[in-house]
Amino acid sequence: MRLNIPPTRSNLEDFVSSRAQAEVFARRQSKREDITLSEIWSVLAERMQWNQGESLCWHELSAEDRAIIPVDSMRQRIEEARRRNVRIIFVSDMYLPKSFIQTQLRKYEMARPSDTIYVSGEVGLRKGSGSLFKYVLRAEGVKPSEICFEGDNIDSDYKVPKRLGIRARHFKEAILSGAEREMLRDRIPASCSSEIAGAMRAFRVGSHLNIPKGVIGITSQFIGPFVMGFAIWVLRRAQEKKLQRVFFISRDCQLTWKVACELAPMFGGIDCRYLQVSRQALVLPLLDELSRGGMSRLLGEDSSLVIILARLELDYADIANHLPKIGGPYGPDFRLSKAMDWDWFWRILNEEPLRTKIVGLMARRRAAAKSYFSACGLFDDVSCAIVDLGWALTIQSALEELLRSFGRTTPIHGLYLGLVQFRSSQKWEGNSEALIYECQPDLPIKSRNQVIFKERVMMEHIIGSADHPSVHHYDFLEVGEAVPVYFPLNEDDVVRFSQAVHPEVINFVLQNANRSEIFCDEEACREVLTTLATEFFEHPTKLNTSPLLGLMVASSQSGSDRCAIIRPRTVLWLLLWFTPRCRPFKSMLKDRSCLWEKGSLVHSPKWIQLASRLVAAGRRLADMIRRVCGRRLLRHYHSLRATLRQVRSDLR
Repeated sequence: MRLNIPPTRSNLEDFVSSRAQAEVFARRQSKREDITLSEIWSVLAERMQWNQGESLCWHELSAEDRAIIPVDSMRQRIEEARRRNVRIIFVSDMYLPKSFIQTQLRKYEMARPSDTIYVSGEVGLRKGSGSLFKYVLRAEGVKPSEICFEGDNIDSDYKVPKRLGIRARHFKEAILSGAEREMLRDRIPASCSSEIAGAMRAFRVGSHLNIPKGVIGITSQFIGPFVMGFAIWVLRRAQEKKLQRVFFISRDCQLTWKVACELAPMFGGIDCRYLQVSRQALVLPLLDELSRGGMSRLLGEDSSLVIILARLELDYADIANHLPKIGGPYGPDFRLSKAMDWDWFWRILNEEPLRTKIVGLMARRRAAAKSYFSACGLFDDVSCAIVDLGWALTIQSALEELLRSFGRTTPIHGLYLGLVQFRSSQKWEGNSEALIYECQPDLPIKSRNQVIFKERVMMEHIIGSADHPSVHHYDFLEVGEAVPVYFPLNEDDVVRFSQAVHPEVINFVLQNANRSEIFCDEEACREVLTTLATEFFEHPTKLNTSPLLGLMVASSQSGSDRCAIIRPRTVLWLLLWFTPRCRPFKSMLKDRSCLWEKGSLVHSPKWIQLASRLVAAGRRLADMIRRVCGRRLLRHYHSLRATLRQVRSDLR
C-alpha cells in the first residue's frame, strides 16, 4: 500500500521471490554467521529501488505478530521447569530483532523479565554451526552437561548440541504432521494450502484444557477442516441457487448442521434446520398396498425374513405360526428366494387380523410423518434443499415421493458430499448435485477421490457421528405432537464420541471462520477434502485414531451387524489368517473383525504390524501366481479341446 503496488497474485508471488533472494544475497555479503532483518530489507530496498528512508521491515514484523501461535505443550514444559526452580534461557536461530522475540515470549507468558534471550541475528553466530551454543556456555559460565536444550529442528536443536555434550531433546509436537504436509503439495492452490495447513497446526498445538490429545488430533487433522469445507460448499451452493432453507439429514449430517449454523450469517443467513429421518422411518408411510409390487422398492434387496419383518415393524412371533412351510428349521433367518415362498408371505400378511394391524400401523405412521414434516417446515412455500453425505439418493427419492403424496408440489434439491455411479432413478438426477462424484468403474487409473467412496461406511460413523440413535418411526405424543422415535439400541460409546468431538469441531470452525473464503473455490475444496480423507484413512496415526478405540458401530440401522471400528490385533488374530474359512473358524474370524484394518494395526505391536505386512504380501504374490497359472492352464485346456475336436472331425 505504501509503495502503490496493486496486491495482485503475480505481484505477491514476485515479492515473495524477491524477499527470499534478498535474504540469500544479504547472507553472502555478511561476514558474520547470521544477519538481521534490517540487513535483509536494506538489500531488498536497494534491489527493488525503493525509498531507503522507509522502515518497510516493520511490516514483516507486523505480519509475524499476527501469524504467531504459542505451542501450549511447550509452555507447560516451561512452567513445570520453573516449578522445579530450573533457570530458563531462550536460544534462537532467527534474524528477527531480539526485542521482538522477547515481546512475543512475554506476550504468551513463556518468558519472564529475568530470563536471558540469545538471538543469532544479534550475536552473529548460529546454532547450526555450534558457535551460538559455545557462546551461550561462555556467557552463562556453565558446563555443557549442566544444560538441557529442547527444540524442534533435528539438526541444530538436537544433533549439534549432543555433539557438544549438551543434553538435548527433540521436540516434535510443533513439526508439521503428515496431513499438514500433504496440504502443502502442489495439488492444492498455494493461496489456500498454507492457510489450511496453518489452521490445522495452530489448533493442534493450541491450548485445550482437559481435552484428550486424541480428540484434538482427529479434530484438527481430519474432522474439523473436512466438515468445515463441506458445510461451506453447501452454504455457497444454496446461496447461488437462492435457496431459503436447508435441511440437514440425520444422523450423518448432524455435525455439518451445527457447523453450518455457525457459518450461515456469512452466507446471507440461510435457514439451517435438522431433519430427523431414515429409510426405515419412511417405509410404512410410503406403503401403497400389502403386495410385493407395492413394497418391493421399499423393502430393498435383502430377502431375509427377519429383515423384512423389521422394516414392517413386525416380530417373527406375529407370523411364526403361519410359516411352517416357509421358515422350516431356519426360522427368522430364512431367506425368501422362491416365488412360492413370496406368494405364501404376501398371503399371510393379508390374512386377518394381521392385515388390519398392518394397515392401521401404516395409517398411524403416515399421519405422524406428515405432522412431523409439517412442523419442520417442509410444506412451507419456500425453496429448500436437503443435505446428506450421500450416496445413492435413496432418502431423497423416498422423501420426494412421500411429500408429493402429501401435496407438496415444489421439488426439493439435494446437496451431497458424494454420489456413487449406480444411484437412484434418473428422474431424480436433475434435483441433486454432489461435491465429489464416483469415477467410472472401468477407468484404468484409480482416482484419488475414490477413498471417500471406498471408506463411506467409515465416513458415516466418523464424519456422520451423532448424539442420538437412528430414527425408527414417527409417532404422536399424548398432547398430539408428532416426534421421531429412535431404534432401541445401546449406543453410549457413539454418543460419548460425538459429545467429545462435536464441541472441538465447532471451536475449530469458530477459530478459522475468517478463512472460510479458501473453501469457496469448489475445485480447491474438493482437493482439500480428498487430501484430508486420503491421508487419514490411508496413513492413520496412533494418536489421531485413539478416540475410535472401543467404538462399536453397525452398518445396518437395526444394529444386527455391530462391530468395532478399531480392534488392536493379537497373536490369535494372526493365527486365524491361516485357518480354513469354515465353522467354527468362520465365527471366530467374525468375532475378531473390525471395520478399519489399517487403523487397527497402528494400535498393535510392531512385530504384528510387520507380520501382517509379510502375510499380506505373501497373499498378493499367491493370488498373482494363481491368476497367471490359471490363465495358462485355461489356454492349454482350450487348446486341448480344439485339438480333440479336430481329431474327432478327422476320424469322421
